[in-house]
Amino acid sequence: MRQQQPSIQRDDDIDHILPLAEVDSFQSGSTGIHSGQSTTADGAVTMNYFLARIQLAVIEGGVYDYLYSTRSQKRTPDDRAKALDSVACALEQWKASVPPEFSAATASQTVPLHLLPFISFLHSTSFMCAALINQAHAWNAKWSILPHLAPKAKVFDVSSGIAHIGPLPGVWAYAATKAANTKLFQYLQAENPELHVISIQPGVILTEINANTYFENQDDTNLPGHFQVWLASPEAEFLKGKFVWANWDLTRDRPLPNAQRPTLALASPSQIRLS
Repeated sequence: MRQQQPSIQRDDDIDHILPLAEVDSFQSGSTGIHSGQSTTADGAVTMNYFLARIQLAVIEGGVYDYLYSTRSQKRTPDDRAKALDSVACALEQWKASVPPEFSAATASQTVPLHLLPFISFLHSTSFMCAALINQAHAWNAKWSILPHLAPKAKVFDVSSGIAHIGPLPGVWAYAATKAANTKLFQYLQAENPELHVISIQPGVILTEINANTYFENQDDTNLPGHFQVWLASPEAEFLKGKFVWANWDLTRDRPLPNAQRPTLALASPSQIRLS
């Protein structure tokens, strides 16, 4: 998968049954070792590493076969979207099956040192799968809409402030995806100058993705709706190809309270006036 090369045998052609979650123990010297099992330093929690690694390998195969193989590129956009959702769901289920004591955030404090390289490899592979899935999602969005756009169409990419602001611990995959997606739409504009492409930070609005974060709901859902209507008007033509924030204070030449300043190029608020 790392080399974007097909395997000798397709995963769909392999019919071996996955190993059982529970395995018999065997003896190694005077120490009882559970075959394929990893145990925390205090012996309180056990994870079947062998099974977890095989399950992740199946997901790796799915990422390549369903999203990046030559065969997958010949599928319809709808089929690719369904395959993407299927693989993404499988990865999320795999993550949920890993005990918290073996998570990337806590393993260094709970897992014996001799097991850390194995656990680290497990999570690095999981992170790579997540990045490739997010990348596929971004490319699908571009290539699936392009053939259906009208001449001089206006394309609004609803992004996130995470693509602009400084790093926030724990959300690297989401942030990297949004930053890459922003660059993708910049290229969509550059390669199709007849289009009118704008990326938008819609404000800080309560959604499922930030319900359990420290971001409080600051803006009303009407804000991005009204803002995008205005962006479609002739008055906003000068913002073509830009990344704009819906909750930027356009009347007092400064950001709204609690809004974080972006760190990438952004049209100056002094250039914008709303009636």
